Amino acid sequence: MQAGEARGNSGGGGRTAPKIWIDDVEHVITDQQLTGRALRALAEKPDAHLYMDQGASPDIPISDDDVVQIQGGEQFRTTPVRKAYKIFIDGAEFIVEFEEMTGEQIKKLAEKPEDYKLFLERPGQPDLLIRDEEVVRIRDGEHFHTVPPANFG
Repeated sequence: MQAGEARGNSGGGGRTAPKIWIDDVEHVITDQQLTGRALRALAEKPDAHLYMDQGASPDIPISDDDVVQIQGGEQFRTTPVRKAYKIFIDGAEFIVEFEEMTGEQIKKLAEKPEDYKLFLERPGQPDLLIRDEEVVRIRDGEHFHTVPPANFG
């Protein structure tokens, strides 16, 4: 058994506990819902960033309070905390440590309602709509703005 590996007990019911992988280390778990914080603790990397592998799609960053539904077979990776990034959302300053965030996470950071639209400001170009599930590579000093849903008529 490798370091960080946990063994589940199937309880004799014929059902085996789901397995996940964090940084290529297998973990057998008993809970089907785990927070990002719990996953990082399982990997013994409490200060690392955590991402859920999406194959060919961009990996999804998992924050401490995000709850992940475990089916079995999920793969996660961690990266060390490198630096803090200053970003602006609707003019308010936020410090983030993730190199990548989803549109939904950026809106949550600014406490914006789910139905608001998020845009990345691009000087000299049209602003870029960021969908909730879209992963954005964070750069220091970036500006985002939100727009409430339109109600015509």
